[in-house]
Amino acid sequence: MRQATSDFRHSTIKAALLICALLALGWPVQRATAQPSPRAPLACTVTRAVTEGPFWKAGSPERTNLVEAGMVGARVLVTGYVYDTNCLPIPNAWVDFWQADYNGAYDNVGYTLRGHQYTDVTGRYHLETIVPGEYTGRTIHIHVKVQAPAGPVLTSQLFFPDVAHNSIDSIYHPSLVVALTNNQGVKTGTFNFVVNSLAQAPRPSSNTSHTFKETGFSVSGRFWDVWQGGRSFEGSLYINGYPITGERDEVSTTDGKVYRTQWFERARFEAHPENQAPNDVLLGLLGLPAVRGREKEGAFLPIANPGNRLQWLAQTGHTVGDNSDGGRSIAAFWSQQGDVRQFGLPLSQPFMEVNKADGEAYLVQYFERQRLEYHPEFKGTRYEVLLGRLGAEQVNP
Repeated sequence: MRQATSDFRHSTIKAALLICALLALGWPVQRATAQPSPRAPLACTVTRAVTEGPFWKAGSPERTNLVEAGMVGARVLVTGYVYDTNCLPIPNAWVDFWQADYNGAYDNVGYTLRGHQYTDVTGRYHLETIVPGEYTGRTIHIHVKVQAPAGPVLTSQLFFPDVAHNSIDSIYHPSLVVALTNNQGVKTGTFNFVVNSLAQAPRPSSNTSHTFKETGFSVSGRFWDVWQGGRSFEGSLYINGYPITGERDEVSTTDGKVYRTQWFERARFEAHPENQAPNDVLLGLLGLPAVRGREKEGAFLPIANPGNRLQWLAQTGHTVGDNSDGGRSIAAFWSQQGDVRQFGLPLSQPFMEVNKADGEAYLVQYFERQRLEYHPEFKGTRYEVLLGRLGAEQVNP
């Protein structure tokens, strides 16, 4: 009996040590206390972030298959899920991949072996690609950016097991290794990402407010919650701008009803207490009046789905961005900064338009709630794409 008890204790200690070791390596280990999703990793700590490197490009095409005709390299299929830190899957998360080719070279002119996608309703992504080649100083790796809707961007890299140069690569980390199998010559890998999401950000109390000394107006309660939106203060200022009125009752141009509103340089907030949060505050459709009367101009006419990997939205018959550098930057900005929920559907194709403020012509695209403007002089910075001051242009004092 004593021997059996001793054996049991030794087995229990060994099991506990094994679990600790697996957790230290970033392996998802089953815990009996919570199972929010049958596929969720049960150690839901945020995936390790590593350097972006010098080769990321905005505006990659939306696609799940990066393999092109005649491409050299062993094919690999990588699948997995994007979770939040509560182990809940995140639908519509943005996942952007880029990598070197078989020879270790990146395409910095076009978009070969680059592509973004969105997780499905279960939080799942699916990537078909090739095993990248090594280049001097680096082991085999695939770059990735992951973002929950309106959440912060996670930048990381995926590595492959049993690669000799893993041990001498300063960026390599075992928690970022794809679990890889080779089934009849087909490499299949799995990796689950865990990111912070907007839904997890603590919602400020409805009693909070902030007074902007720049304009003298305060933003309070749910309007203040929505203005912040889980972003940094600078990010929210970039998206919404300063308040330019206080709260007031206004007739909505959408349905003719009276709502409590507040105007900002780039947005109008409209209170809808009849809706549950987050839809109790809606963003005004400032893009619609901005284009009224221009519906028959060439850029505003609907087009057929071009079928060239651009995101085409049947509701309005327009793509998000286009295949130009500026168009890809606009598409990337729209996708990463809130997509249809923040900016609405596209109302035009990208086209050149003279900016009223400086008299210069820029590539612009109109959406239901905003005008996005490409500024190549700021390429590589936050200000590469600027938002129109539609609120300031349309507000009635």
